[in-house]
Amino acid sequence: MSRIISYILTSILVLSVFLTYLGYRSYNDSSVTQSEYYSILSIAESCKNLCIFAKLNLSINITSQCLSDPDKITGKYWTYPNWACDTVNNPKTQDDELDINKCKEYLYGHVKNLIEVDNNCNVVNIIYNGKNIYYNLSNQNV
Repeated sequence: MSRIISYILTSILVLSVFLTYLGYRSYNDSSVTQSEYYSILSIAESCKNLCIFAKLNLSINITSQCLSDPDKITGKYWTYPNWACDTVNNPKTQDDELDINKCKEYLYGHVKNLIEVDNNCNVVNIIYNGKNIYYNLSNQNV
């Protein structure tokens, strides 16, 4: 009897590990490893903090601003060379889609990755290697 219970418990354990792996792969369709994912979350947190810093300490209007733009004061605090940090409206408006309101480094392909925060400094979108891996806009019809 204990042998049968042992087989059942082992089967459940193996099945749960396999299903966990499948769940991670289906959630993570962009082939991002777990360590990459944690790095991305750390960079997203830095973008959020830069937004908060700009709002509170620099007293600038961050609406549709590229916070990582090297020509702006906030760009001097951005230390992630292959990433851009942009602010967008939530929900997105047509103004957000204008080239003048996008990060030029991302727009022209100088950086491959983009983090978008809303005007309240909440992360609303992450694009990593050309794929959305996080998308949390209130109105996704734009």
